Amino acid sequence: MKHIVKQITQHISTMTPNTGIIICGPTASGKSKLAMDIAKDVNSNIINIDDMQCYKDLPILSDQPSFEDAKMVQHSLYGELEYNQKNTIAKYLKRLESHINLPTLENKRPIIVGGSGFYIQSLLSGMSPVPDIDDPKIKEFVQNLSLKHPKELYKVVRSVDQLSKIEENDLFRLERSYSVFLQTGKPFSHWLTVPKVKVLKEWKFLLIIIDLDNKIIENNISKRLLQIIKKPQLLDEVRILNEEHYDAIRQPISKTIGFKDCVDFSNCKINLKTLYKNIRSDTIKYAKRQLTWNRHQFKNYDYKMSITLTEDNLENNYG
Repeated sequence: MKHIVKQITQHISTMTPNTGIIICGPTASGKSKLAMDIAKDVNSNIINIDDMQCYKDLPILSDQPSFEDAKMVQHSLYGELEYNQKNTIAKYLKRLESHINLPTLENKRPIIVGGSGFYIQSLLSGMSPVPDIDDPKIKEFVQNLSLKHPKELYKVVRSVDQLSKIEENDLFRLERSYSVFLQTGKPFSHWLTVPKVKVLKEWKFLLIIIDLDNKIIENNISKRLLQIIKKPQLLDEVRILNEEHYDAIRQPISKTIGFKDCVDFSNCKINLKTLYKNIRSDTIKYAKRQLTWNRHQFKNYDYKMSITLTEDNLENNYG
């Protein structure tokens, strides 16, 4: 992999100052390691674009950068949100835009790293101008409906927006969809047809896509999960979050893969073997969805570099 890092850094040396880097790939593909290797030769700021790594309470479970890495290279937009804050694409991109334009980062090359493909797509191509919900009564009404009658919420969303493709168990997006309808009088799908709005228009981004064999992904996930489960701090962070916030299981942070399984393990509902099996299975499914997304959604983006890892060319354990 050293030759790949060298190739990337050589190309970076030819880029204009307002050109950033985006590294995307499935979970456990080695995105963070690649970013760190590039940062050794490039004055840069590593910036998170992974939805769940924005939350501060589960740094181990969400596999946020280690203290040692953060000390070596500046990392930003990691662990900044409270457990109950909703992290929409619009809110994230506003934070990203404000951060990249900070005067203190003027001479640093942004390396944006993460696996949230929809966030990356919105950064590159623009986002639909879906209005923010500013009426507290609407927020409270929809949240109560979601909490007490989740199936009814799904039915209501389907009745007011026949083009909705939101699944029944995706309560976060159902809440968002219905709230937008109540505030604007127009279904959520309407806002997806409105011309997109792009942030950071003055910036250009080199998209580096990591693609892997399924076997490598599964092996990387297995190894990483074993390392995470062995850490006593893992269950501590889950326990502390639940003790301090009884409603955490219903909040956005609960979408972190493995959170609910760790809660069940702490409550003696499942054993360690089942904990490992469940998290591994869910993570592999998620990684394969990420691969499919990246292969289809970014195939027409013209300023990109693809890295395909197979068992034959896998060198420095990019996992």
